[in-house]
Amino acid sequence: MDTPEAAGADGASGRLATLDHNALLEAAVEHSLDFTAVADTEGRFVFASKAHGRFGFEPERLIGSSVFEVIHPDDREEARARFAEVVSTGDPRTAEYRACRPDGECAWVETHACPITLGAERYVICTTRSVHHRKLAAERLREGEAFLRSIIDNTFDLVALTDTEGTLTFLGKSHELIGYQPNELLGTNAFELMHPDQREQVRRRFRRMVPNFPVNVIPTLV
Repeated sequence: MDTPEAAGADGASGRLATLDHNALLEAAVEHSLDFTAVADTEGRFVFASKAHGRFGFEPERLIGSSVFEVIHPDDREEARARFAEVVSTGDPRTAEYRACRPDGECAWVETHACPITLGAERYVICTTRSVHHRKLAAERLREGEAFLRSIIDNTFDLVALTDTEGTLTFLGKSHELIGYQPNELLGTNAFELMHPDQREQVRRRFRRMVPNFPVNVIPTLV
């Protein structure tokens, strides 16, 4: 006698067997937030999912046009090179570039391109998603780091970072004012640069402050 669990499993298997898997695949593609496209080996659209409509394109109108036409002119050469690699090597590639809407507005996207064979024909399936906000956040971070670095490099204060053992991991340019080259000190233990009479006192205070930032320590450099 079958258990309820077994009966349920058999029923689920029976329902799966009667499903139209092609219809399921089509529904999954058409309702995905990613942009799915299929191109021939020359880079011409042979399929574009409905998601392209969210970017201002009519999927049907893309068929037969070049996939590179939607890419920012400054990024096309690199995109063509990556596409050619997919076709020539048979290996998938991932690339980031700016895609442009019909109204001219552009946004950063990431495309994963994978070669496929249907019958005797070879194609490239491209799955694309927006990475615009991540790219903008990274750019703002770089700008912020550059701004802070300019402040640090133009101050007369000695600014440095160490790990929890006191090993120097960053030094501001102002260390040159007292005869040190910042790059040469990277990896050096900061306590070795202090006056011997203060070294152990500062080391003890440093060890106490590590779990309880911030504590001011004002040593005298050798």
